[in-house]
Amino acid sequence: MKKAQAKKVAIIETGGKQYLVQPGDTLKVELIRTEKNQLTLRDLLANKNVTATILTEGRHPKVSGRIFRNKVRSSRFPRGHKQRYTALKIESMI
Repeated sequence: MKKAQAKKVAIIETGGKQYLVQPGDTLKVELIRTEKNQLTLRDLLANKNVTATILTEGRHPKVSGRIFRNKVRSSRFPRGHKQRYTALKIESMI
């Protein structure tokens, strides 16, 4: 029998959220404003450095909703929001 290969996984935290990642993963996180193209994030479990490359910045699809107020003014108010994100590619874990 062959030994099972241990997967390299890390848990990183950015934008108040935690993500389970491994090398080669692509994920969308909250907007990160930086001039650099490379980011170094910290693994929460094994205390390793995780290197990520910024691919793009963009906006998620529009989320629309309505506010209803009974009898006061005109009754319906349309609202919309597009959350901004940064797409990251996980390169390596050291």
